[in-house]
Order: sequence, then structure tokens, then C-alpha cells
Amino acid sequence: MSRAYSWYYMGINVGSATSSLATPWLLANYGAPVAFGVPGFFMALATLVFWMGRYRFVHIPPAGKTWLKDIAGPEGVRVVKRLAIIYVLVAAFWSLFDQMGSSWVLQAENMDRMLFGYEVLSGQLLSANPFLVILLVPVFTYLVYPVLGRFFTVTASRKMTLGMFLAVTPFLVTAWVETQIGSGATPSIAWQLLAYLLLTSTEVLLVITFMEFSYTQAPQSMKSLIMSFFYLSISMGNLFTAGVNYFIQNPDDTSKLEGAMYHLFFAGFMASVALIFAVYMMYYRHENIVQDESGQ
Repeated sequence: MSRAYSWYYMGINVGSATSSLATPWLLANYGAPVAFGVPGFFMALATLVFWMGRYRFVHIPPAGKTWLKDIAGPEGVRVVKRLAIIYVLVAAFWSLFDQMGSSWVLQAENMDRMLFGYEVLSGQLLSANPFLVILLVPVFTYLVYPVLGRFFTVTASRKMTLGMFLAVTPFLVTAWVETQIGSGATPSIAWQLLAYLLLTSTEVLLVITFMEFSYTQAPQSMKSLIMSFFYLSISMGNLFTAGVNYFIQNPDDTSKLEGAMYHLFFAGFMASVALIFAVYMMYYRHENIVQDESGQ
């Protein structure tokens, strides 16, 4: 099943990578109606294809009161309790990940953005993430995991733990970049691309595995609910970042975490959470509840 989730996630990023490059070009050359109309057309086409395959899916009728009984019962409460801790901890990763579209873009404004003879716009760097996902998914699936398997059993918990610790490194890179900017230098944008590579490697290790993990750890009647917690963890991570940005603001519009200290704060926060995550997963008892084609 892990490879299925990998290909699914890579498919998402094929669309993301294509749109991140095509939409700005269409906007500049053909205007907003075409730039936004083309993605709308493909979304409608995707909906049609999805509808055409409706008889190939597993159809599970609503459970009604039985579902509520399962959720509120002893087994439901047990599952939610043991998984809720993991979702809260993984939210720390999202508090770092989504800064690609905020603090990293602002940092890129002060860097040398010439790359292979072309000037890269700060916002265009966001396309590096989906392209790297497309590249790294097969690399991890067919190369990294088999190599690691020669030294230890590559389980979901170990992949996620490695991902949590690896998430610290991109913000160490951006902290170093911020130090260089603060000293008057203009570091190459290649340094930020290194941070993108590290963060995307974390994404492949952690997020894809976490999606599969969420599905397999939930009882049959709770799979949709538990998968919704996966997306809730993204919201929690973004709320944490918003809260940090609010509380570090001084009345005179300066920040309590200036320059590299801002990036080091998140690196330290991620390292602390990764340690807690590693300890928790050492004692976590894995289950493997997969729905068969009959929906049972």
C-alpha cells in the first residue's frame, strides 16, 4: 500500500508543479480569464473522470447511529486518544513547512536570485517543492528505502521519526542564510534551494507515510474521521505559526525574534517535538486495519 500512497501523492504534485509554472505565464500573456479558466476547465474534467469511475469505487453506506456509537464507544475513544498525540506532534512540521510561502519568500528578496543565468522571482521558488516531490518519491521508494532496509527494518514509525528530525535541517540552512544577509552579504539562492531539498525530503518521509499510517490505524467505521484529523493537523501547524508571529511583534513593529533567531526558534521547536515523537513512537503499538474490496 505504501507505494500506492507515494504515487498518489506524486500525482498531486504533478498538478501543483504544472500549475505553479503555467498559471503565471498564462496570466502574463493571455490575462486573468485564461489564467484562471484553464485550471477551472481541468478541474471540471477531473470531476467528470472521477464521476465516470464511480462504479469502480468501494461504496460504504452511511452507518448513521451505529457510527456515533462506534465513535463514542470504548474502542473509538481509545483510537482517538492514541492518535491525537501523534497529530498534535506532526502539526509542528506543518508550522515549518508552510513557511515556504511566507518567511522564505521574504528571505529570497534579499538573496542573489540569479540561477543558471536567469533571475528567479521569489514567488517562483515555490514551484521547487512540487518538482522535488516528483523527483524524490521514486528515489525514496526504489533507492533510499531499500538501502536503509539493509541496516534496519523500515517501518512507518521509523520513516516518520526520521522525517521529524530531518525537518530541523532546512531551518538551520535558512538561519545561516539570514546570518549572511544580516552581515551585509548577498548569498546565492542555491542555499535556499538546498533548504527546499531538505524540507521536501522530509515531506516524502513523513507526510506520505503519515497518510497511510492514519488510514491503517483507524477502525473501519472511523477511517474518514481519522483521515480528517490528518488535515486538521495542517491547520493546527499554521495556527501555531500565526500565534508565534503575533506574540513576537513589538509595539514599534519590530520583532522579538529578529533575523536568524526566528529561523533558529523554529528549528529548536522542531527538534524538541521530534524527540518527544521518537519516544512516543517507541511505545506505540501498531495496528494494520485495511479495508478490502467488499468494504469490510
